[in-house]
Amino acid sequence: MVRLAEAREAFAEALNAAVDGLDVRPRPGQRTPRQGSGWVVLGGLKPSDYTRSEATLVAVVVLGVDVESAEALMDTWAVILLDAATSMDELPFGAASVEPVSLPVDGQPLSAITITITTEVEP
Repeated sequence: MVRLAEAREAFAEALNAAVDGLDVRPRPGQRTPRQGSGWVVLGGLKPSDYTRSEATLVAVVVLGVDVESAEALMDTWAVILLDAATSMDELPFGAASVEPVSLPVDGQPLSAITITITTEVEP
């Protein structure tokens, strides 16, 4: 069982290891989003049992501003990243999904995907 901060780190590391050049960080930062960059956010936390909580972790991975290129990356990365998210020995998952999203950045849509998992964490 891992703590929440360790779960964020393990999730980011698993995604980075799955795709060469990916730069997913355990937390959002101040850098300008670019193709292949990403971060992990806490999507929610609820009680699981006496000593644990169920955490929903969401990794956001930027695909870019060009829609055609972003769709090609979605086709290439989606299954690979979902596989990585569901293959972590140190971080068992309860549910997992990948979804396309559009992020507004400087008045322009930025294509991205989210990889969402639920896992149990300890206090």
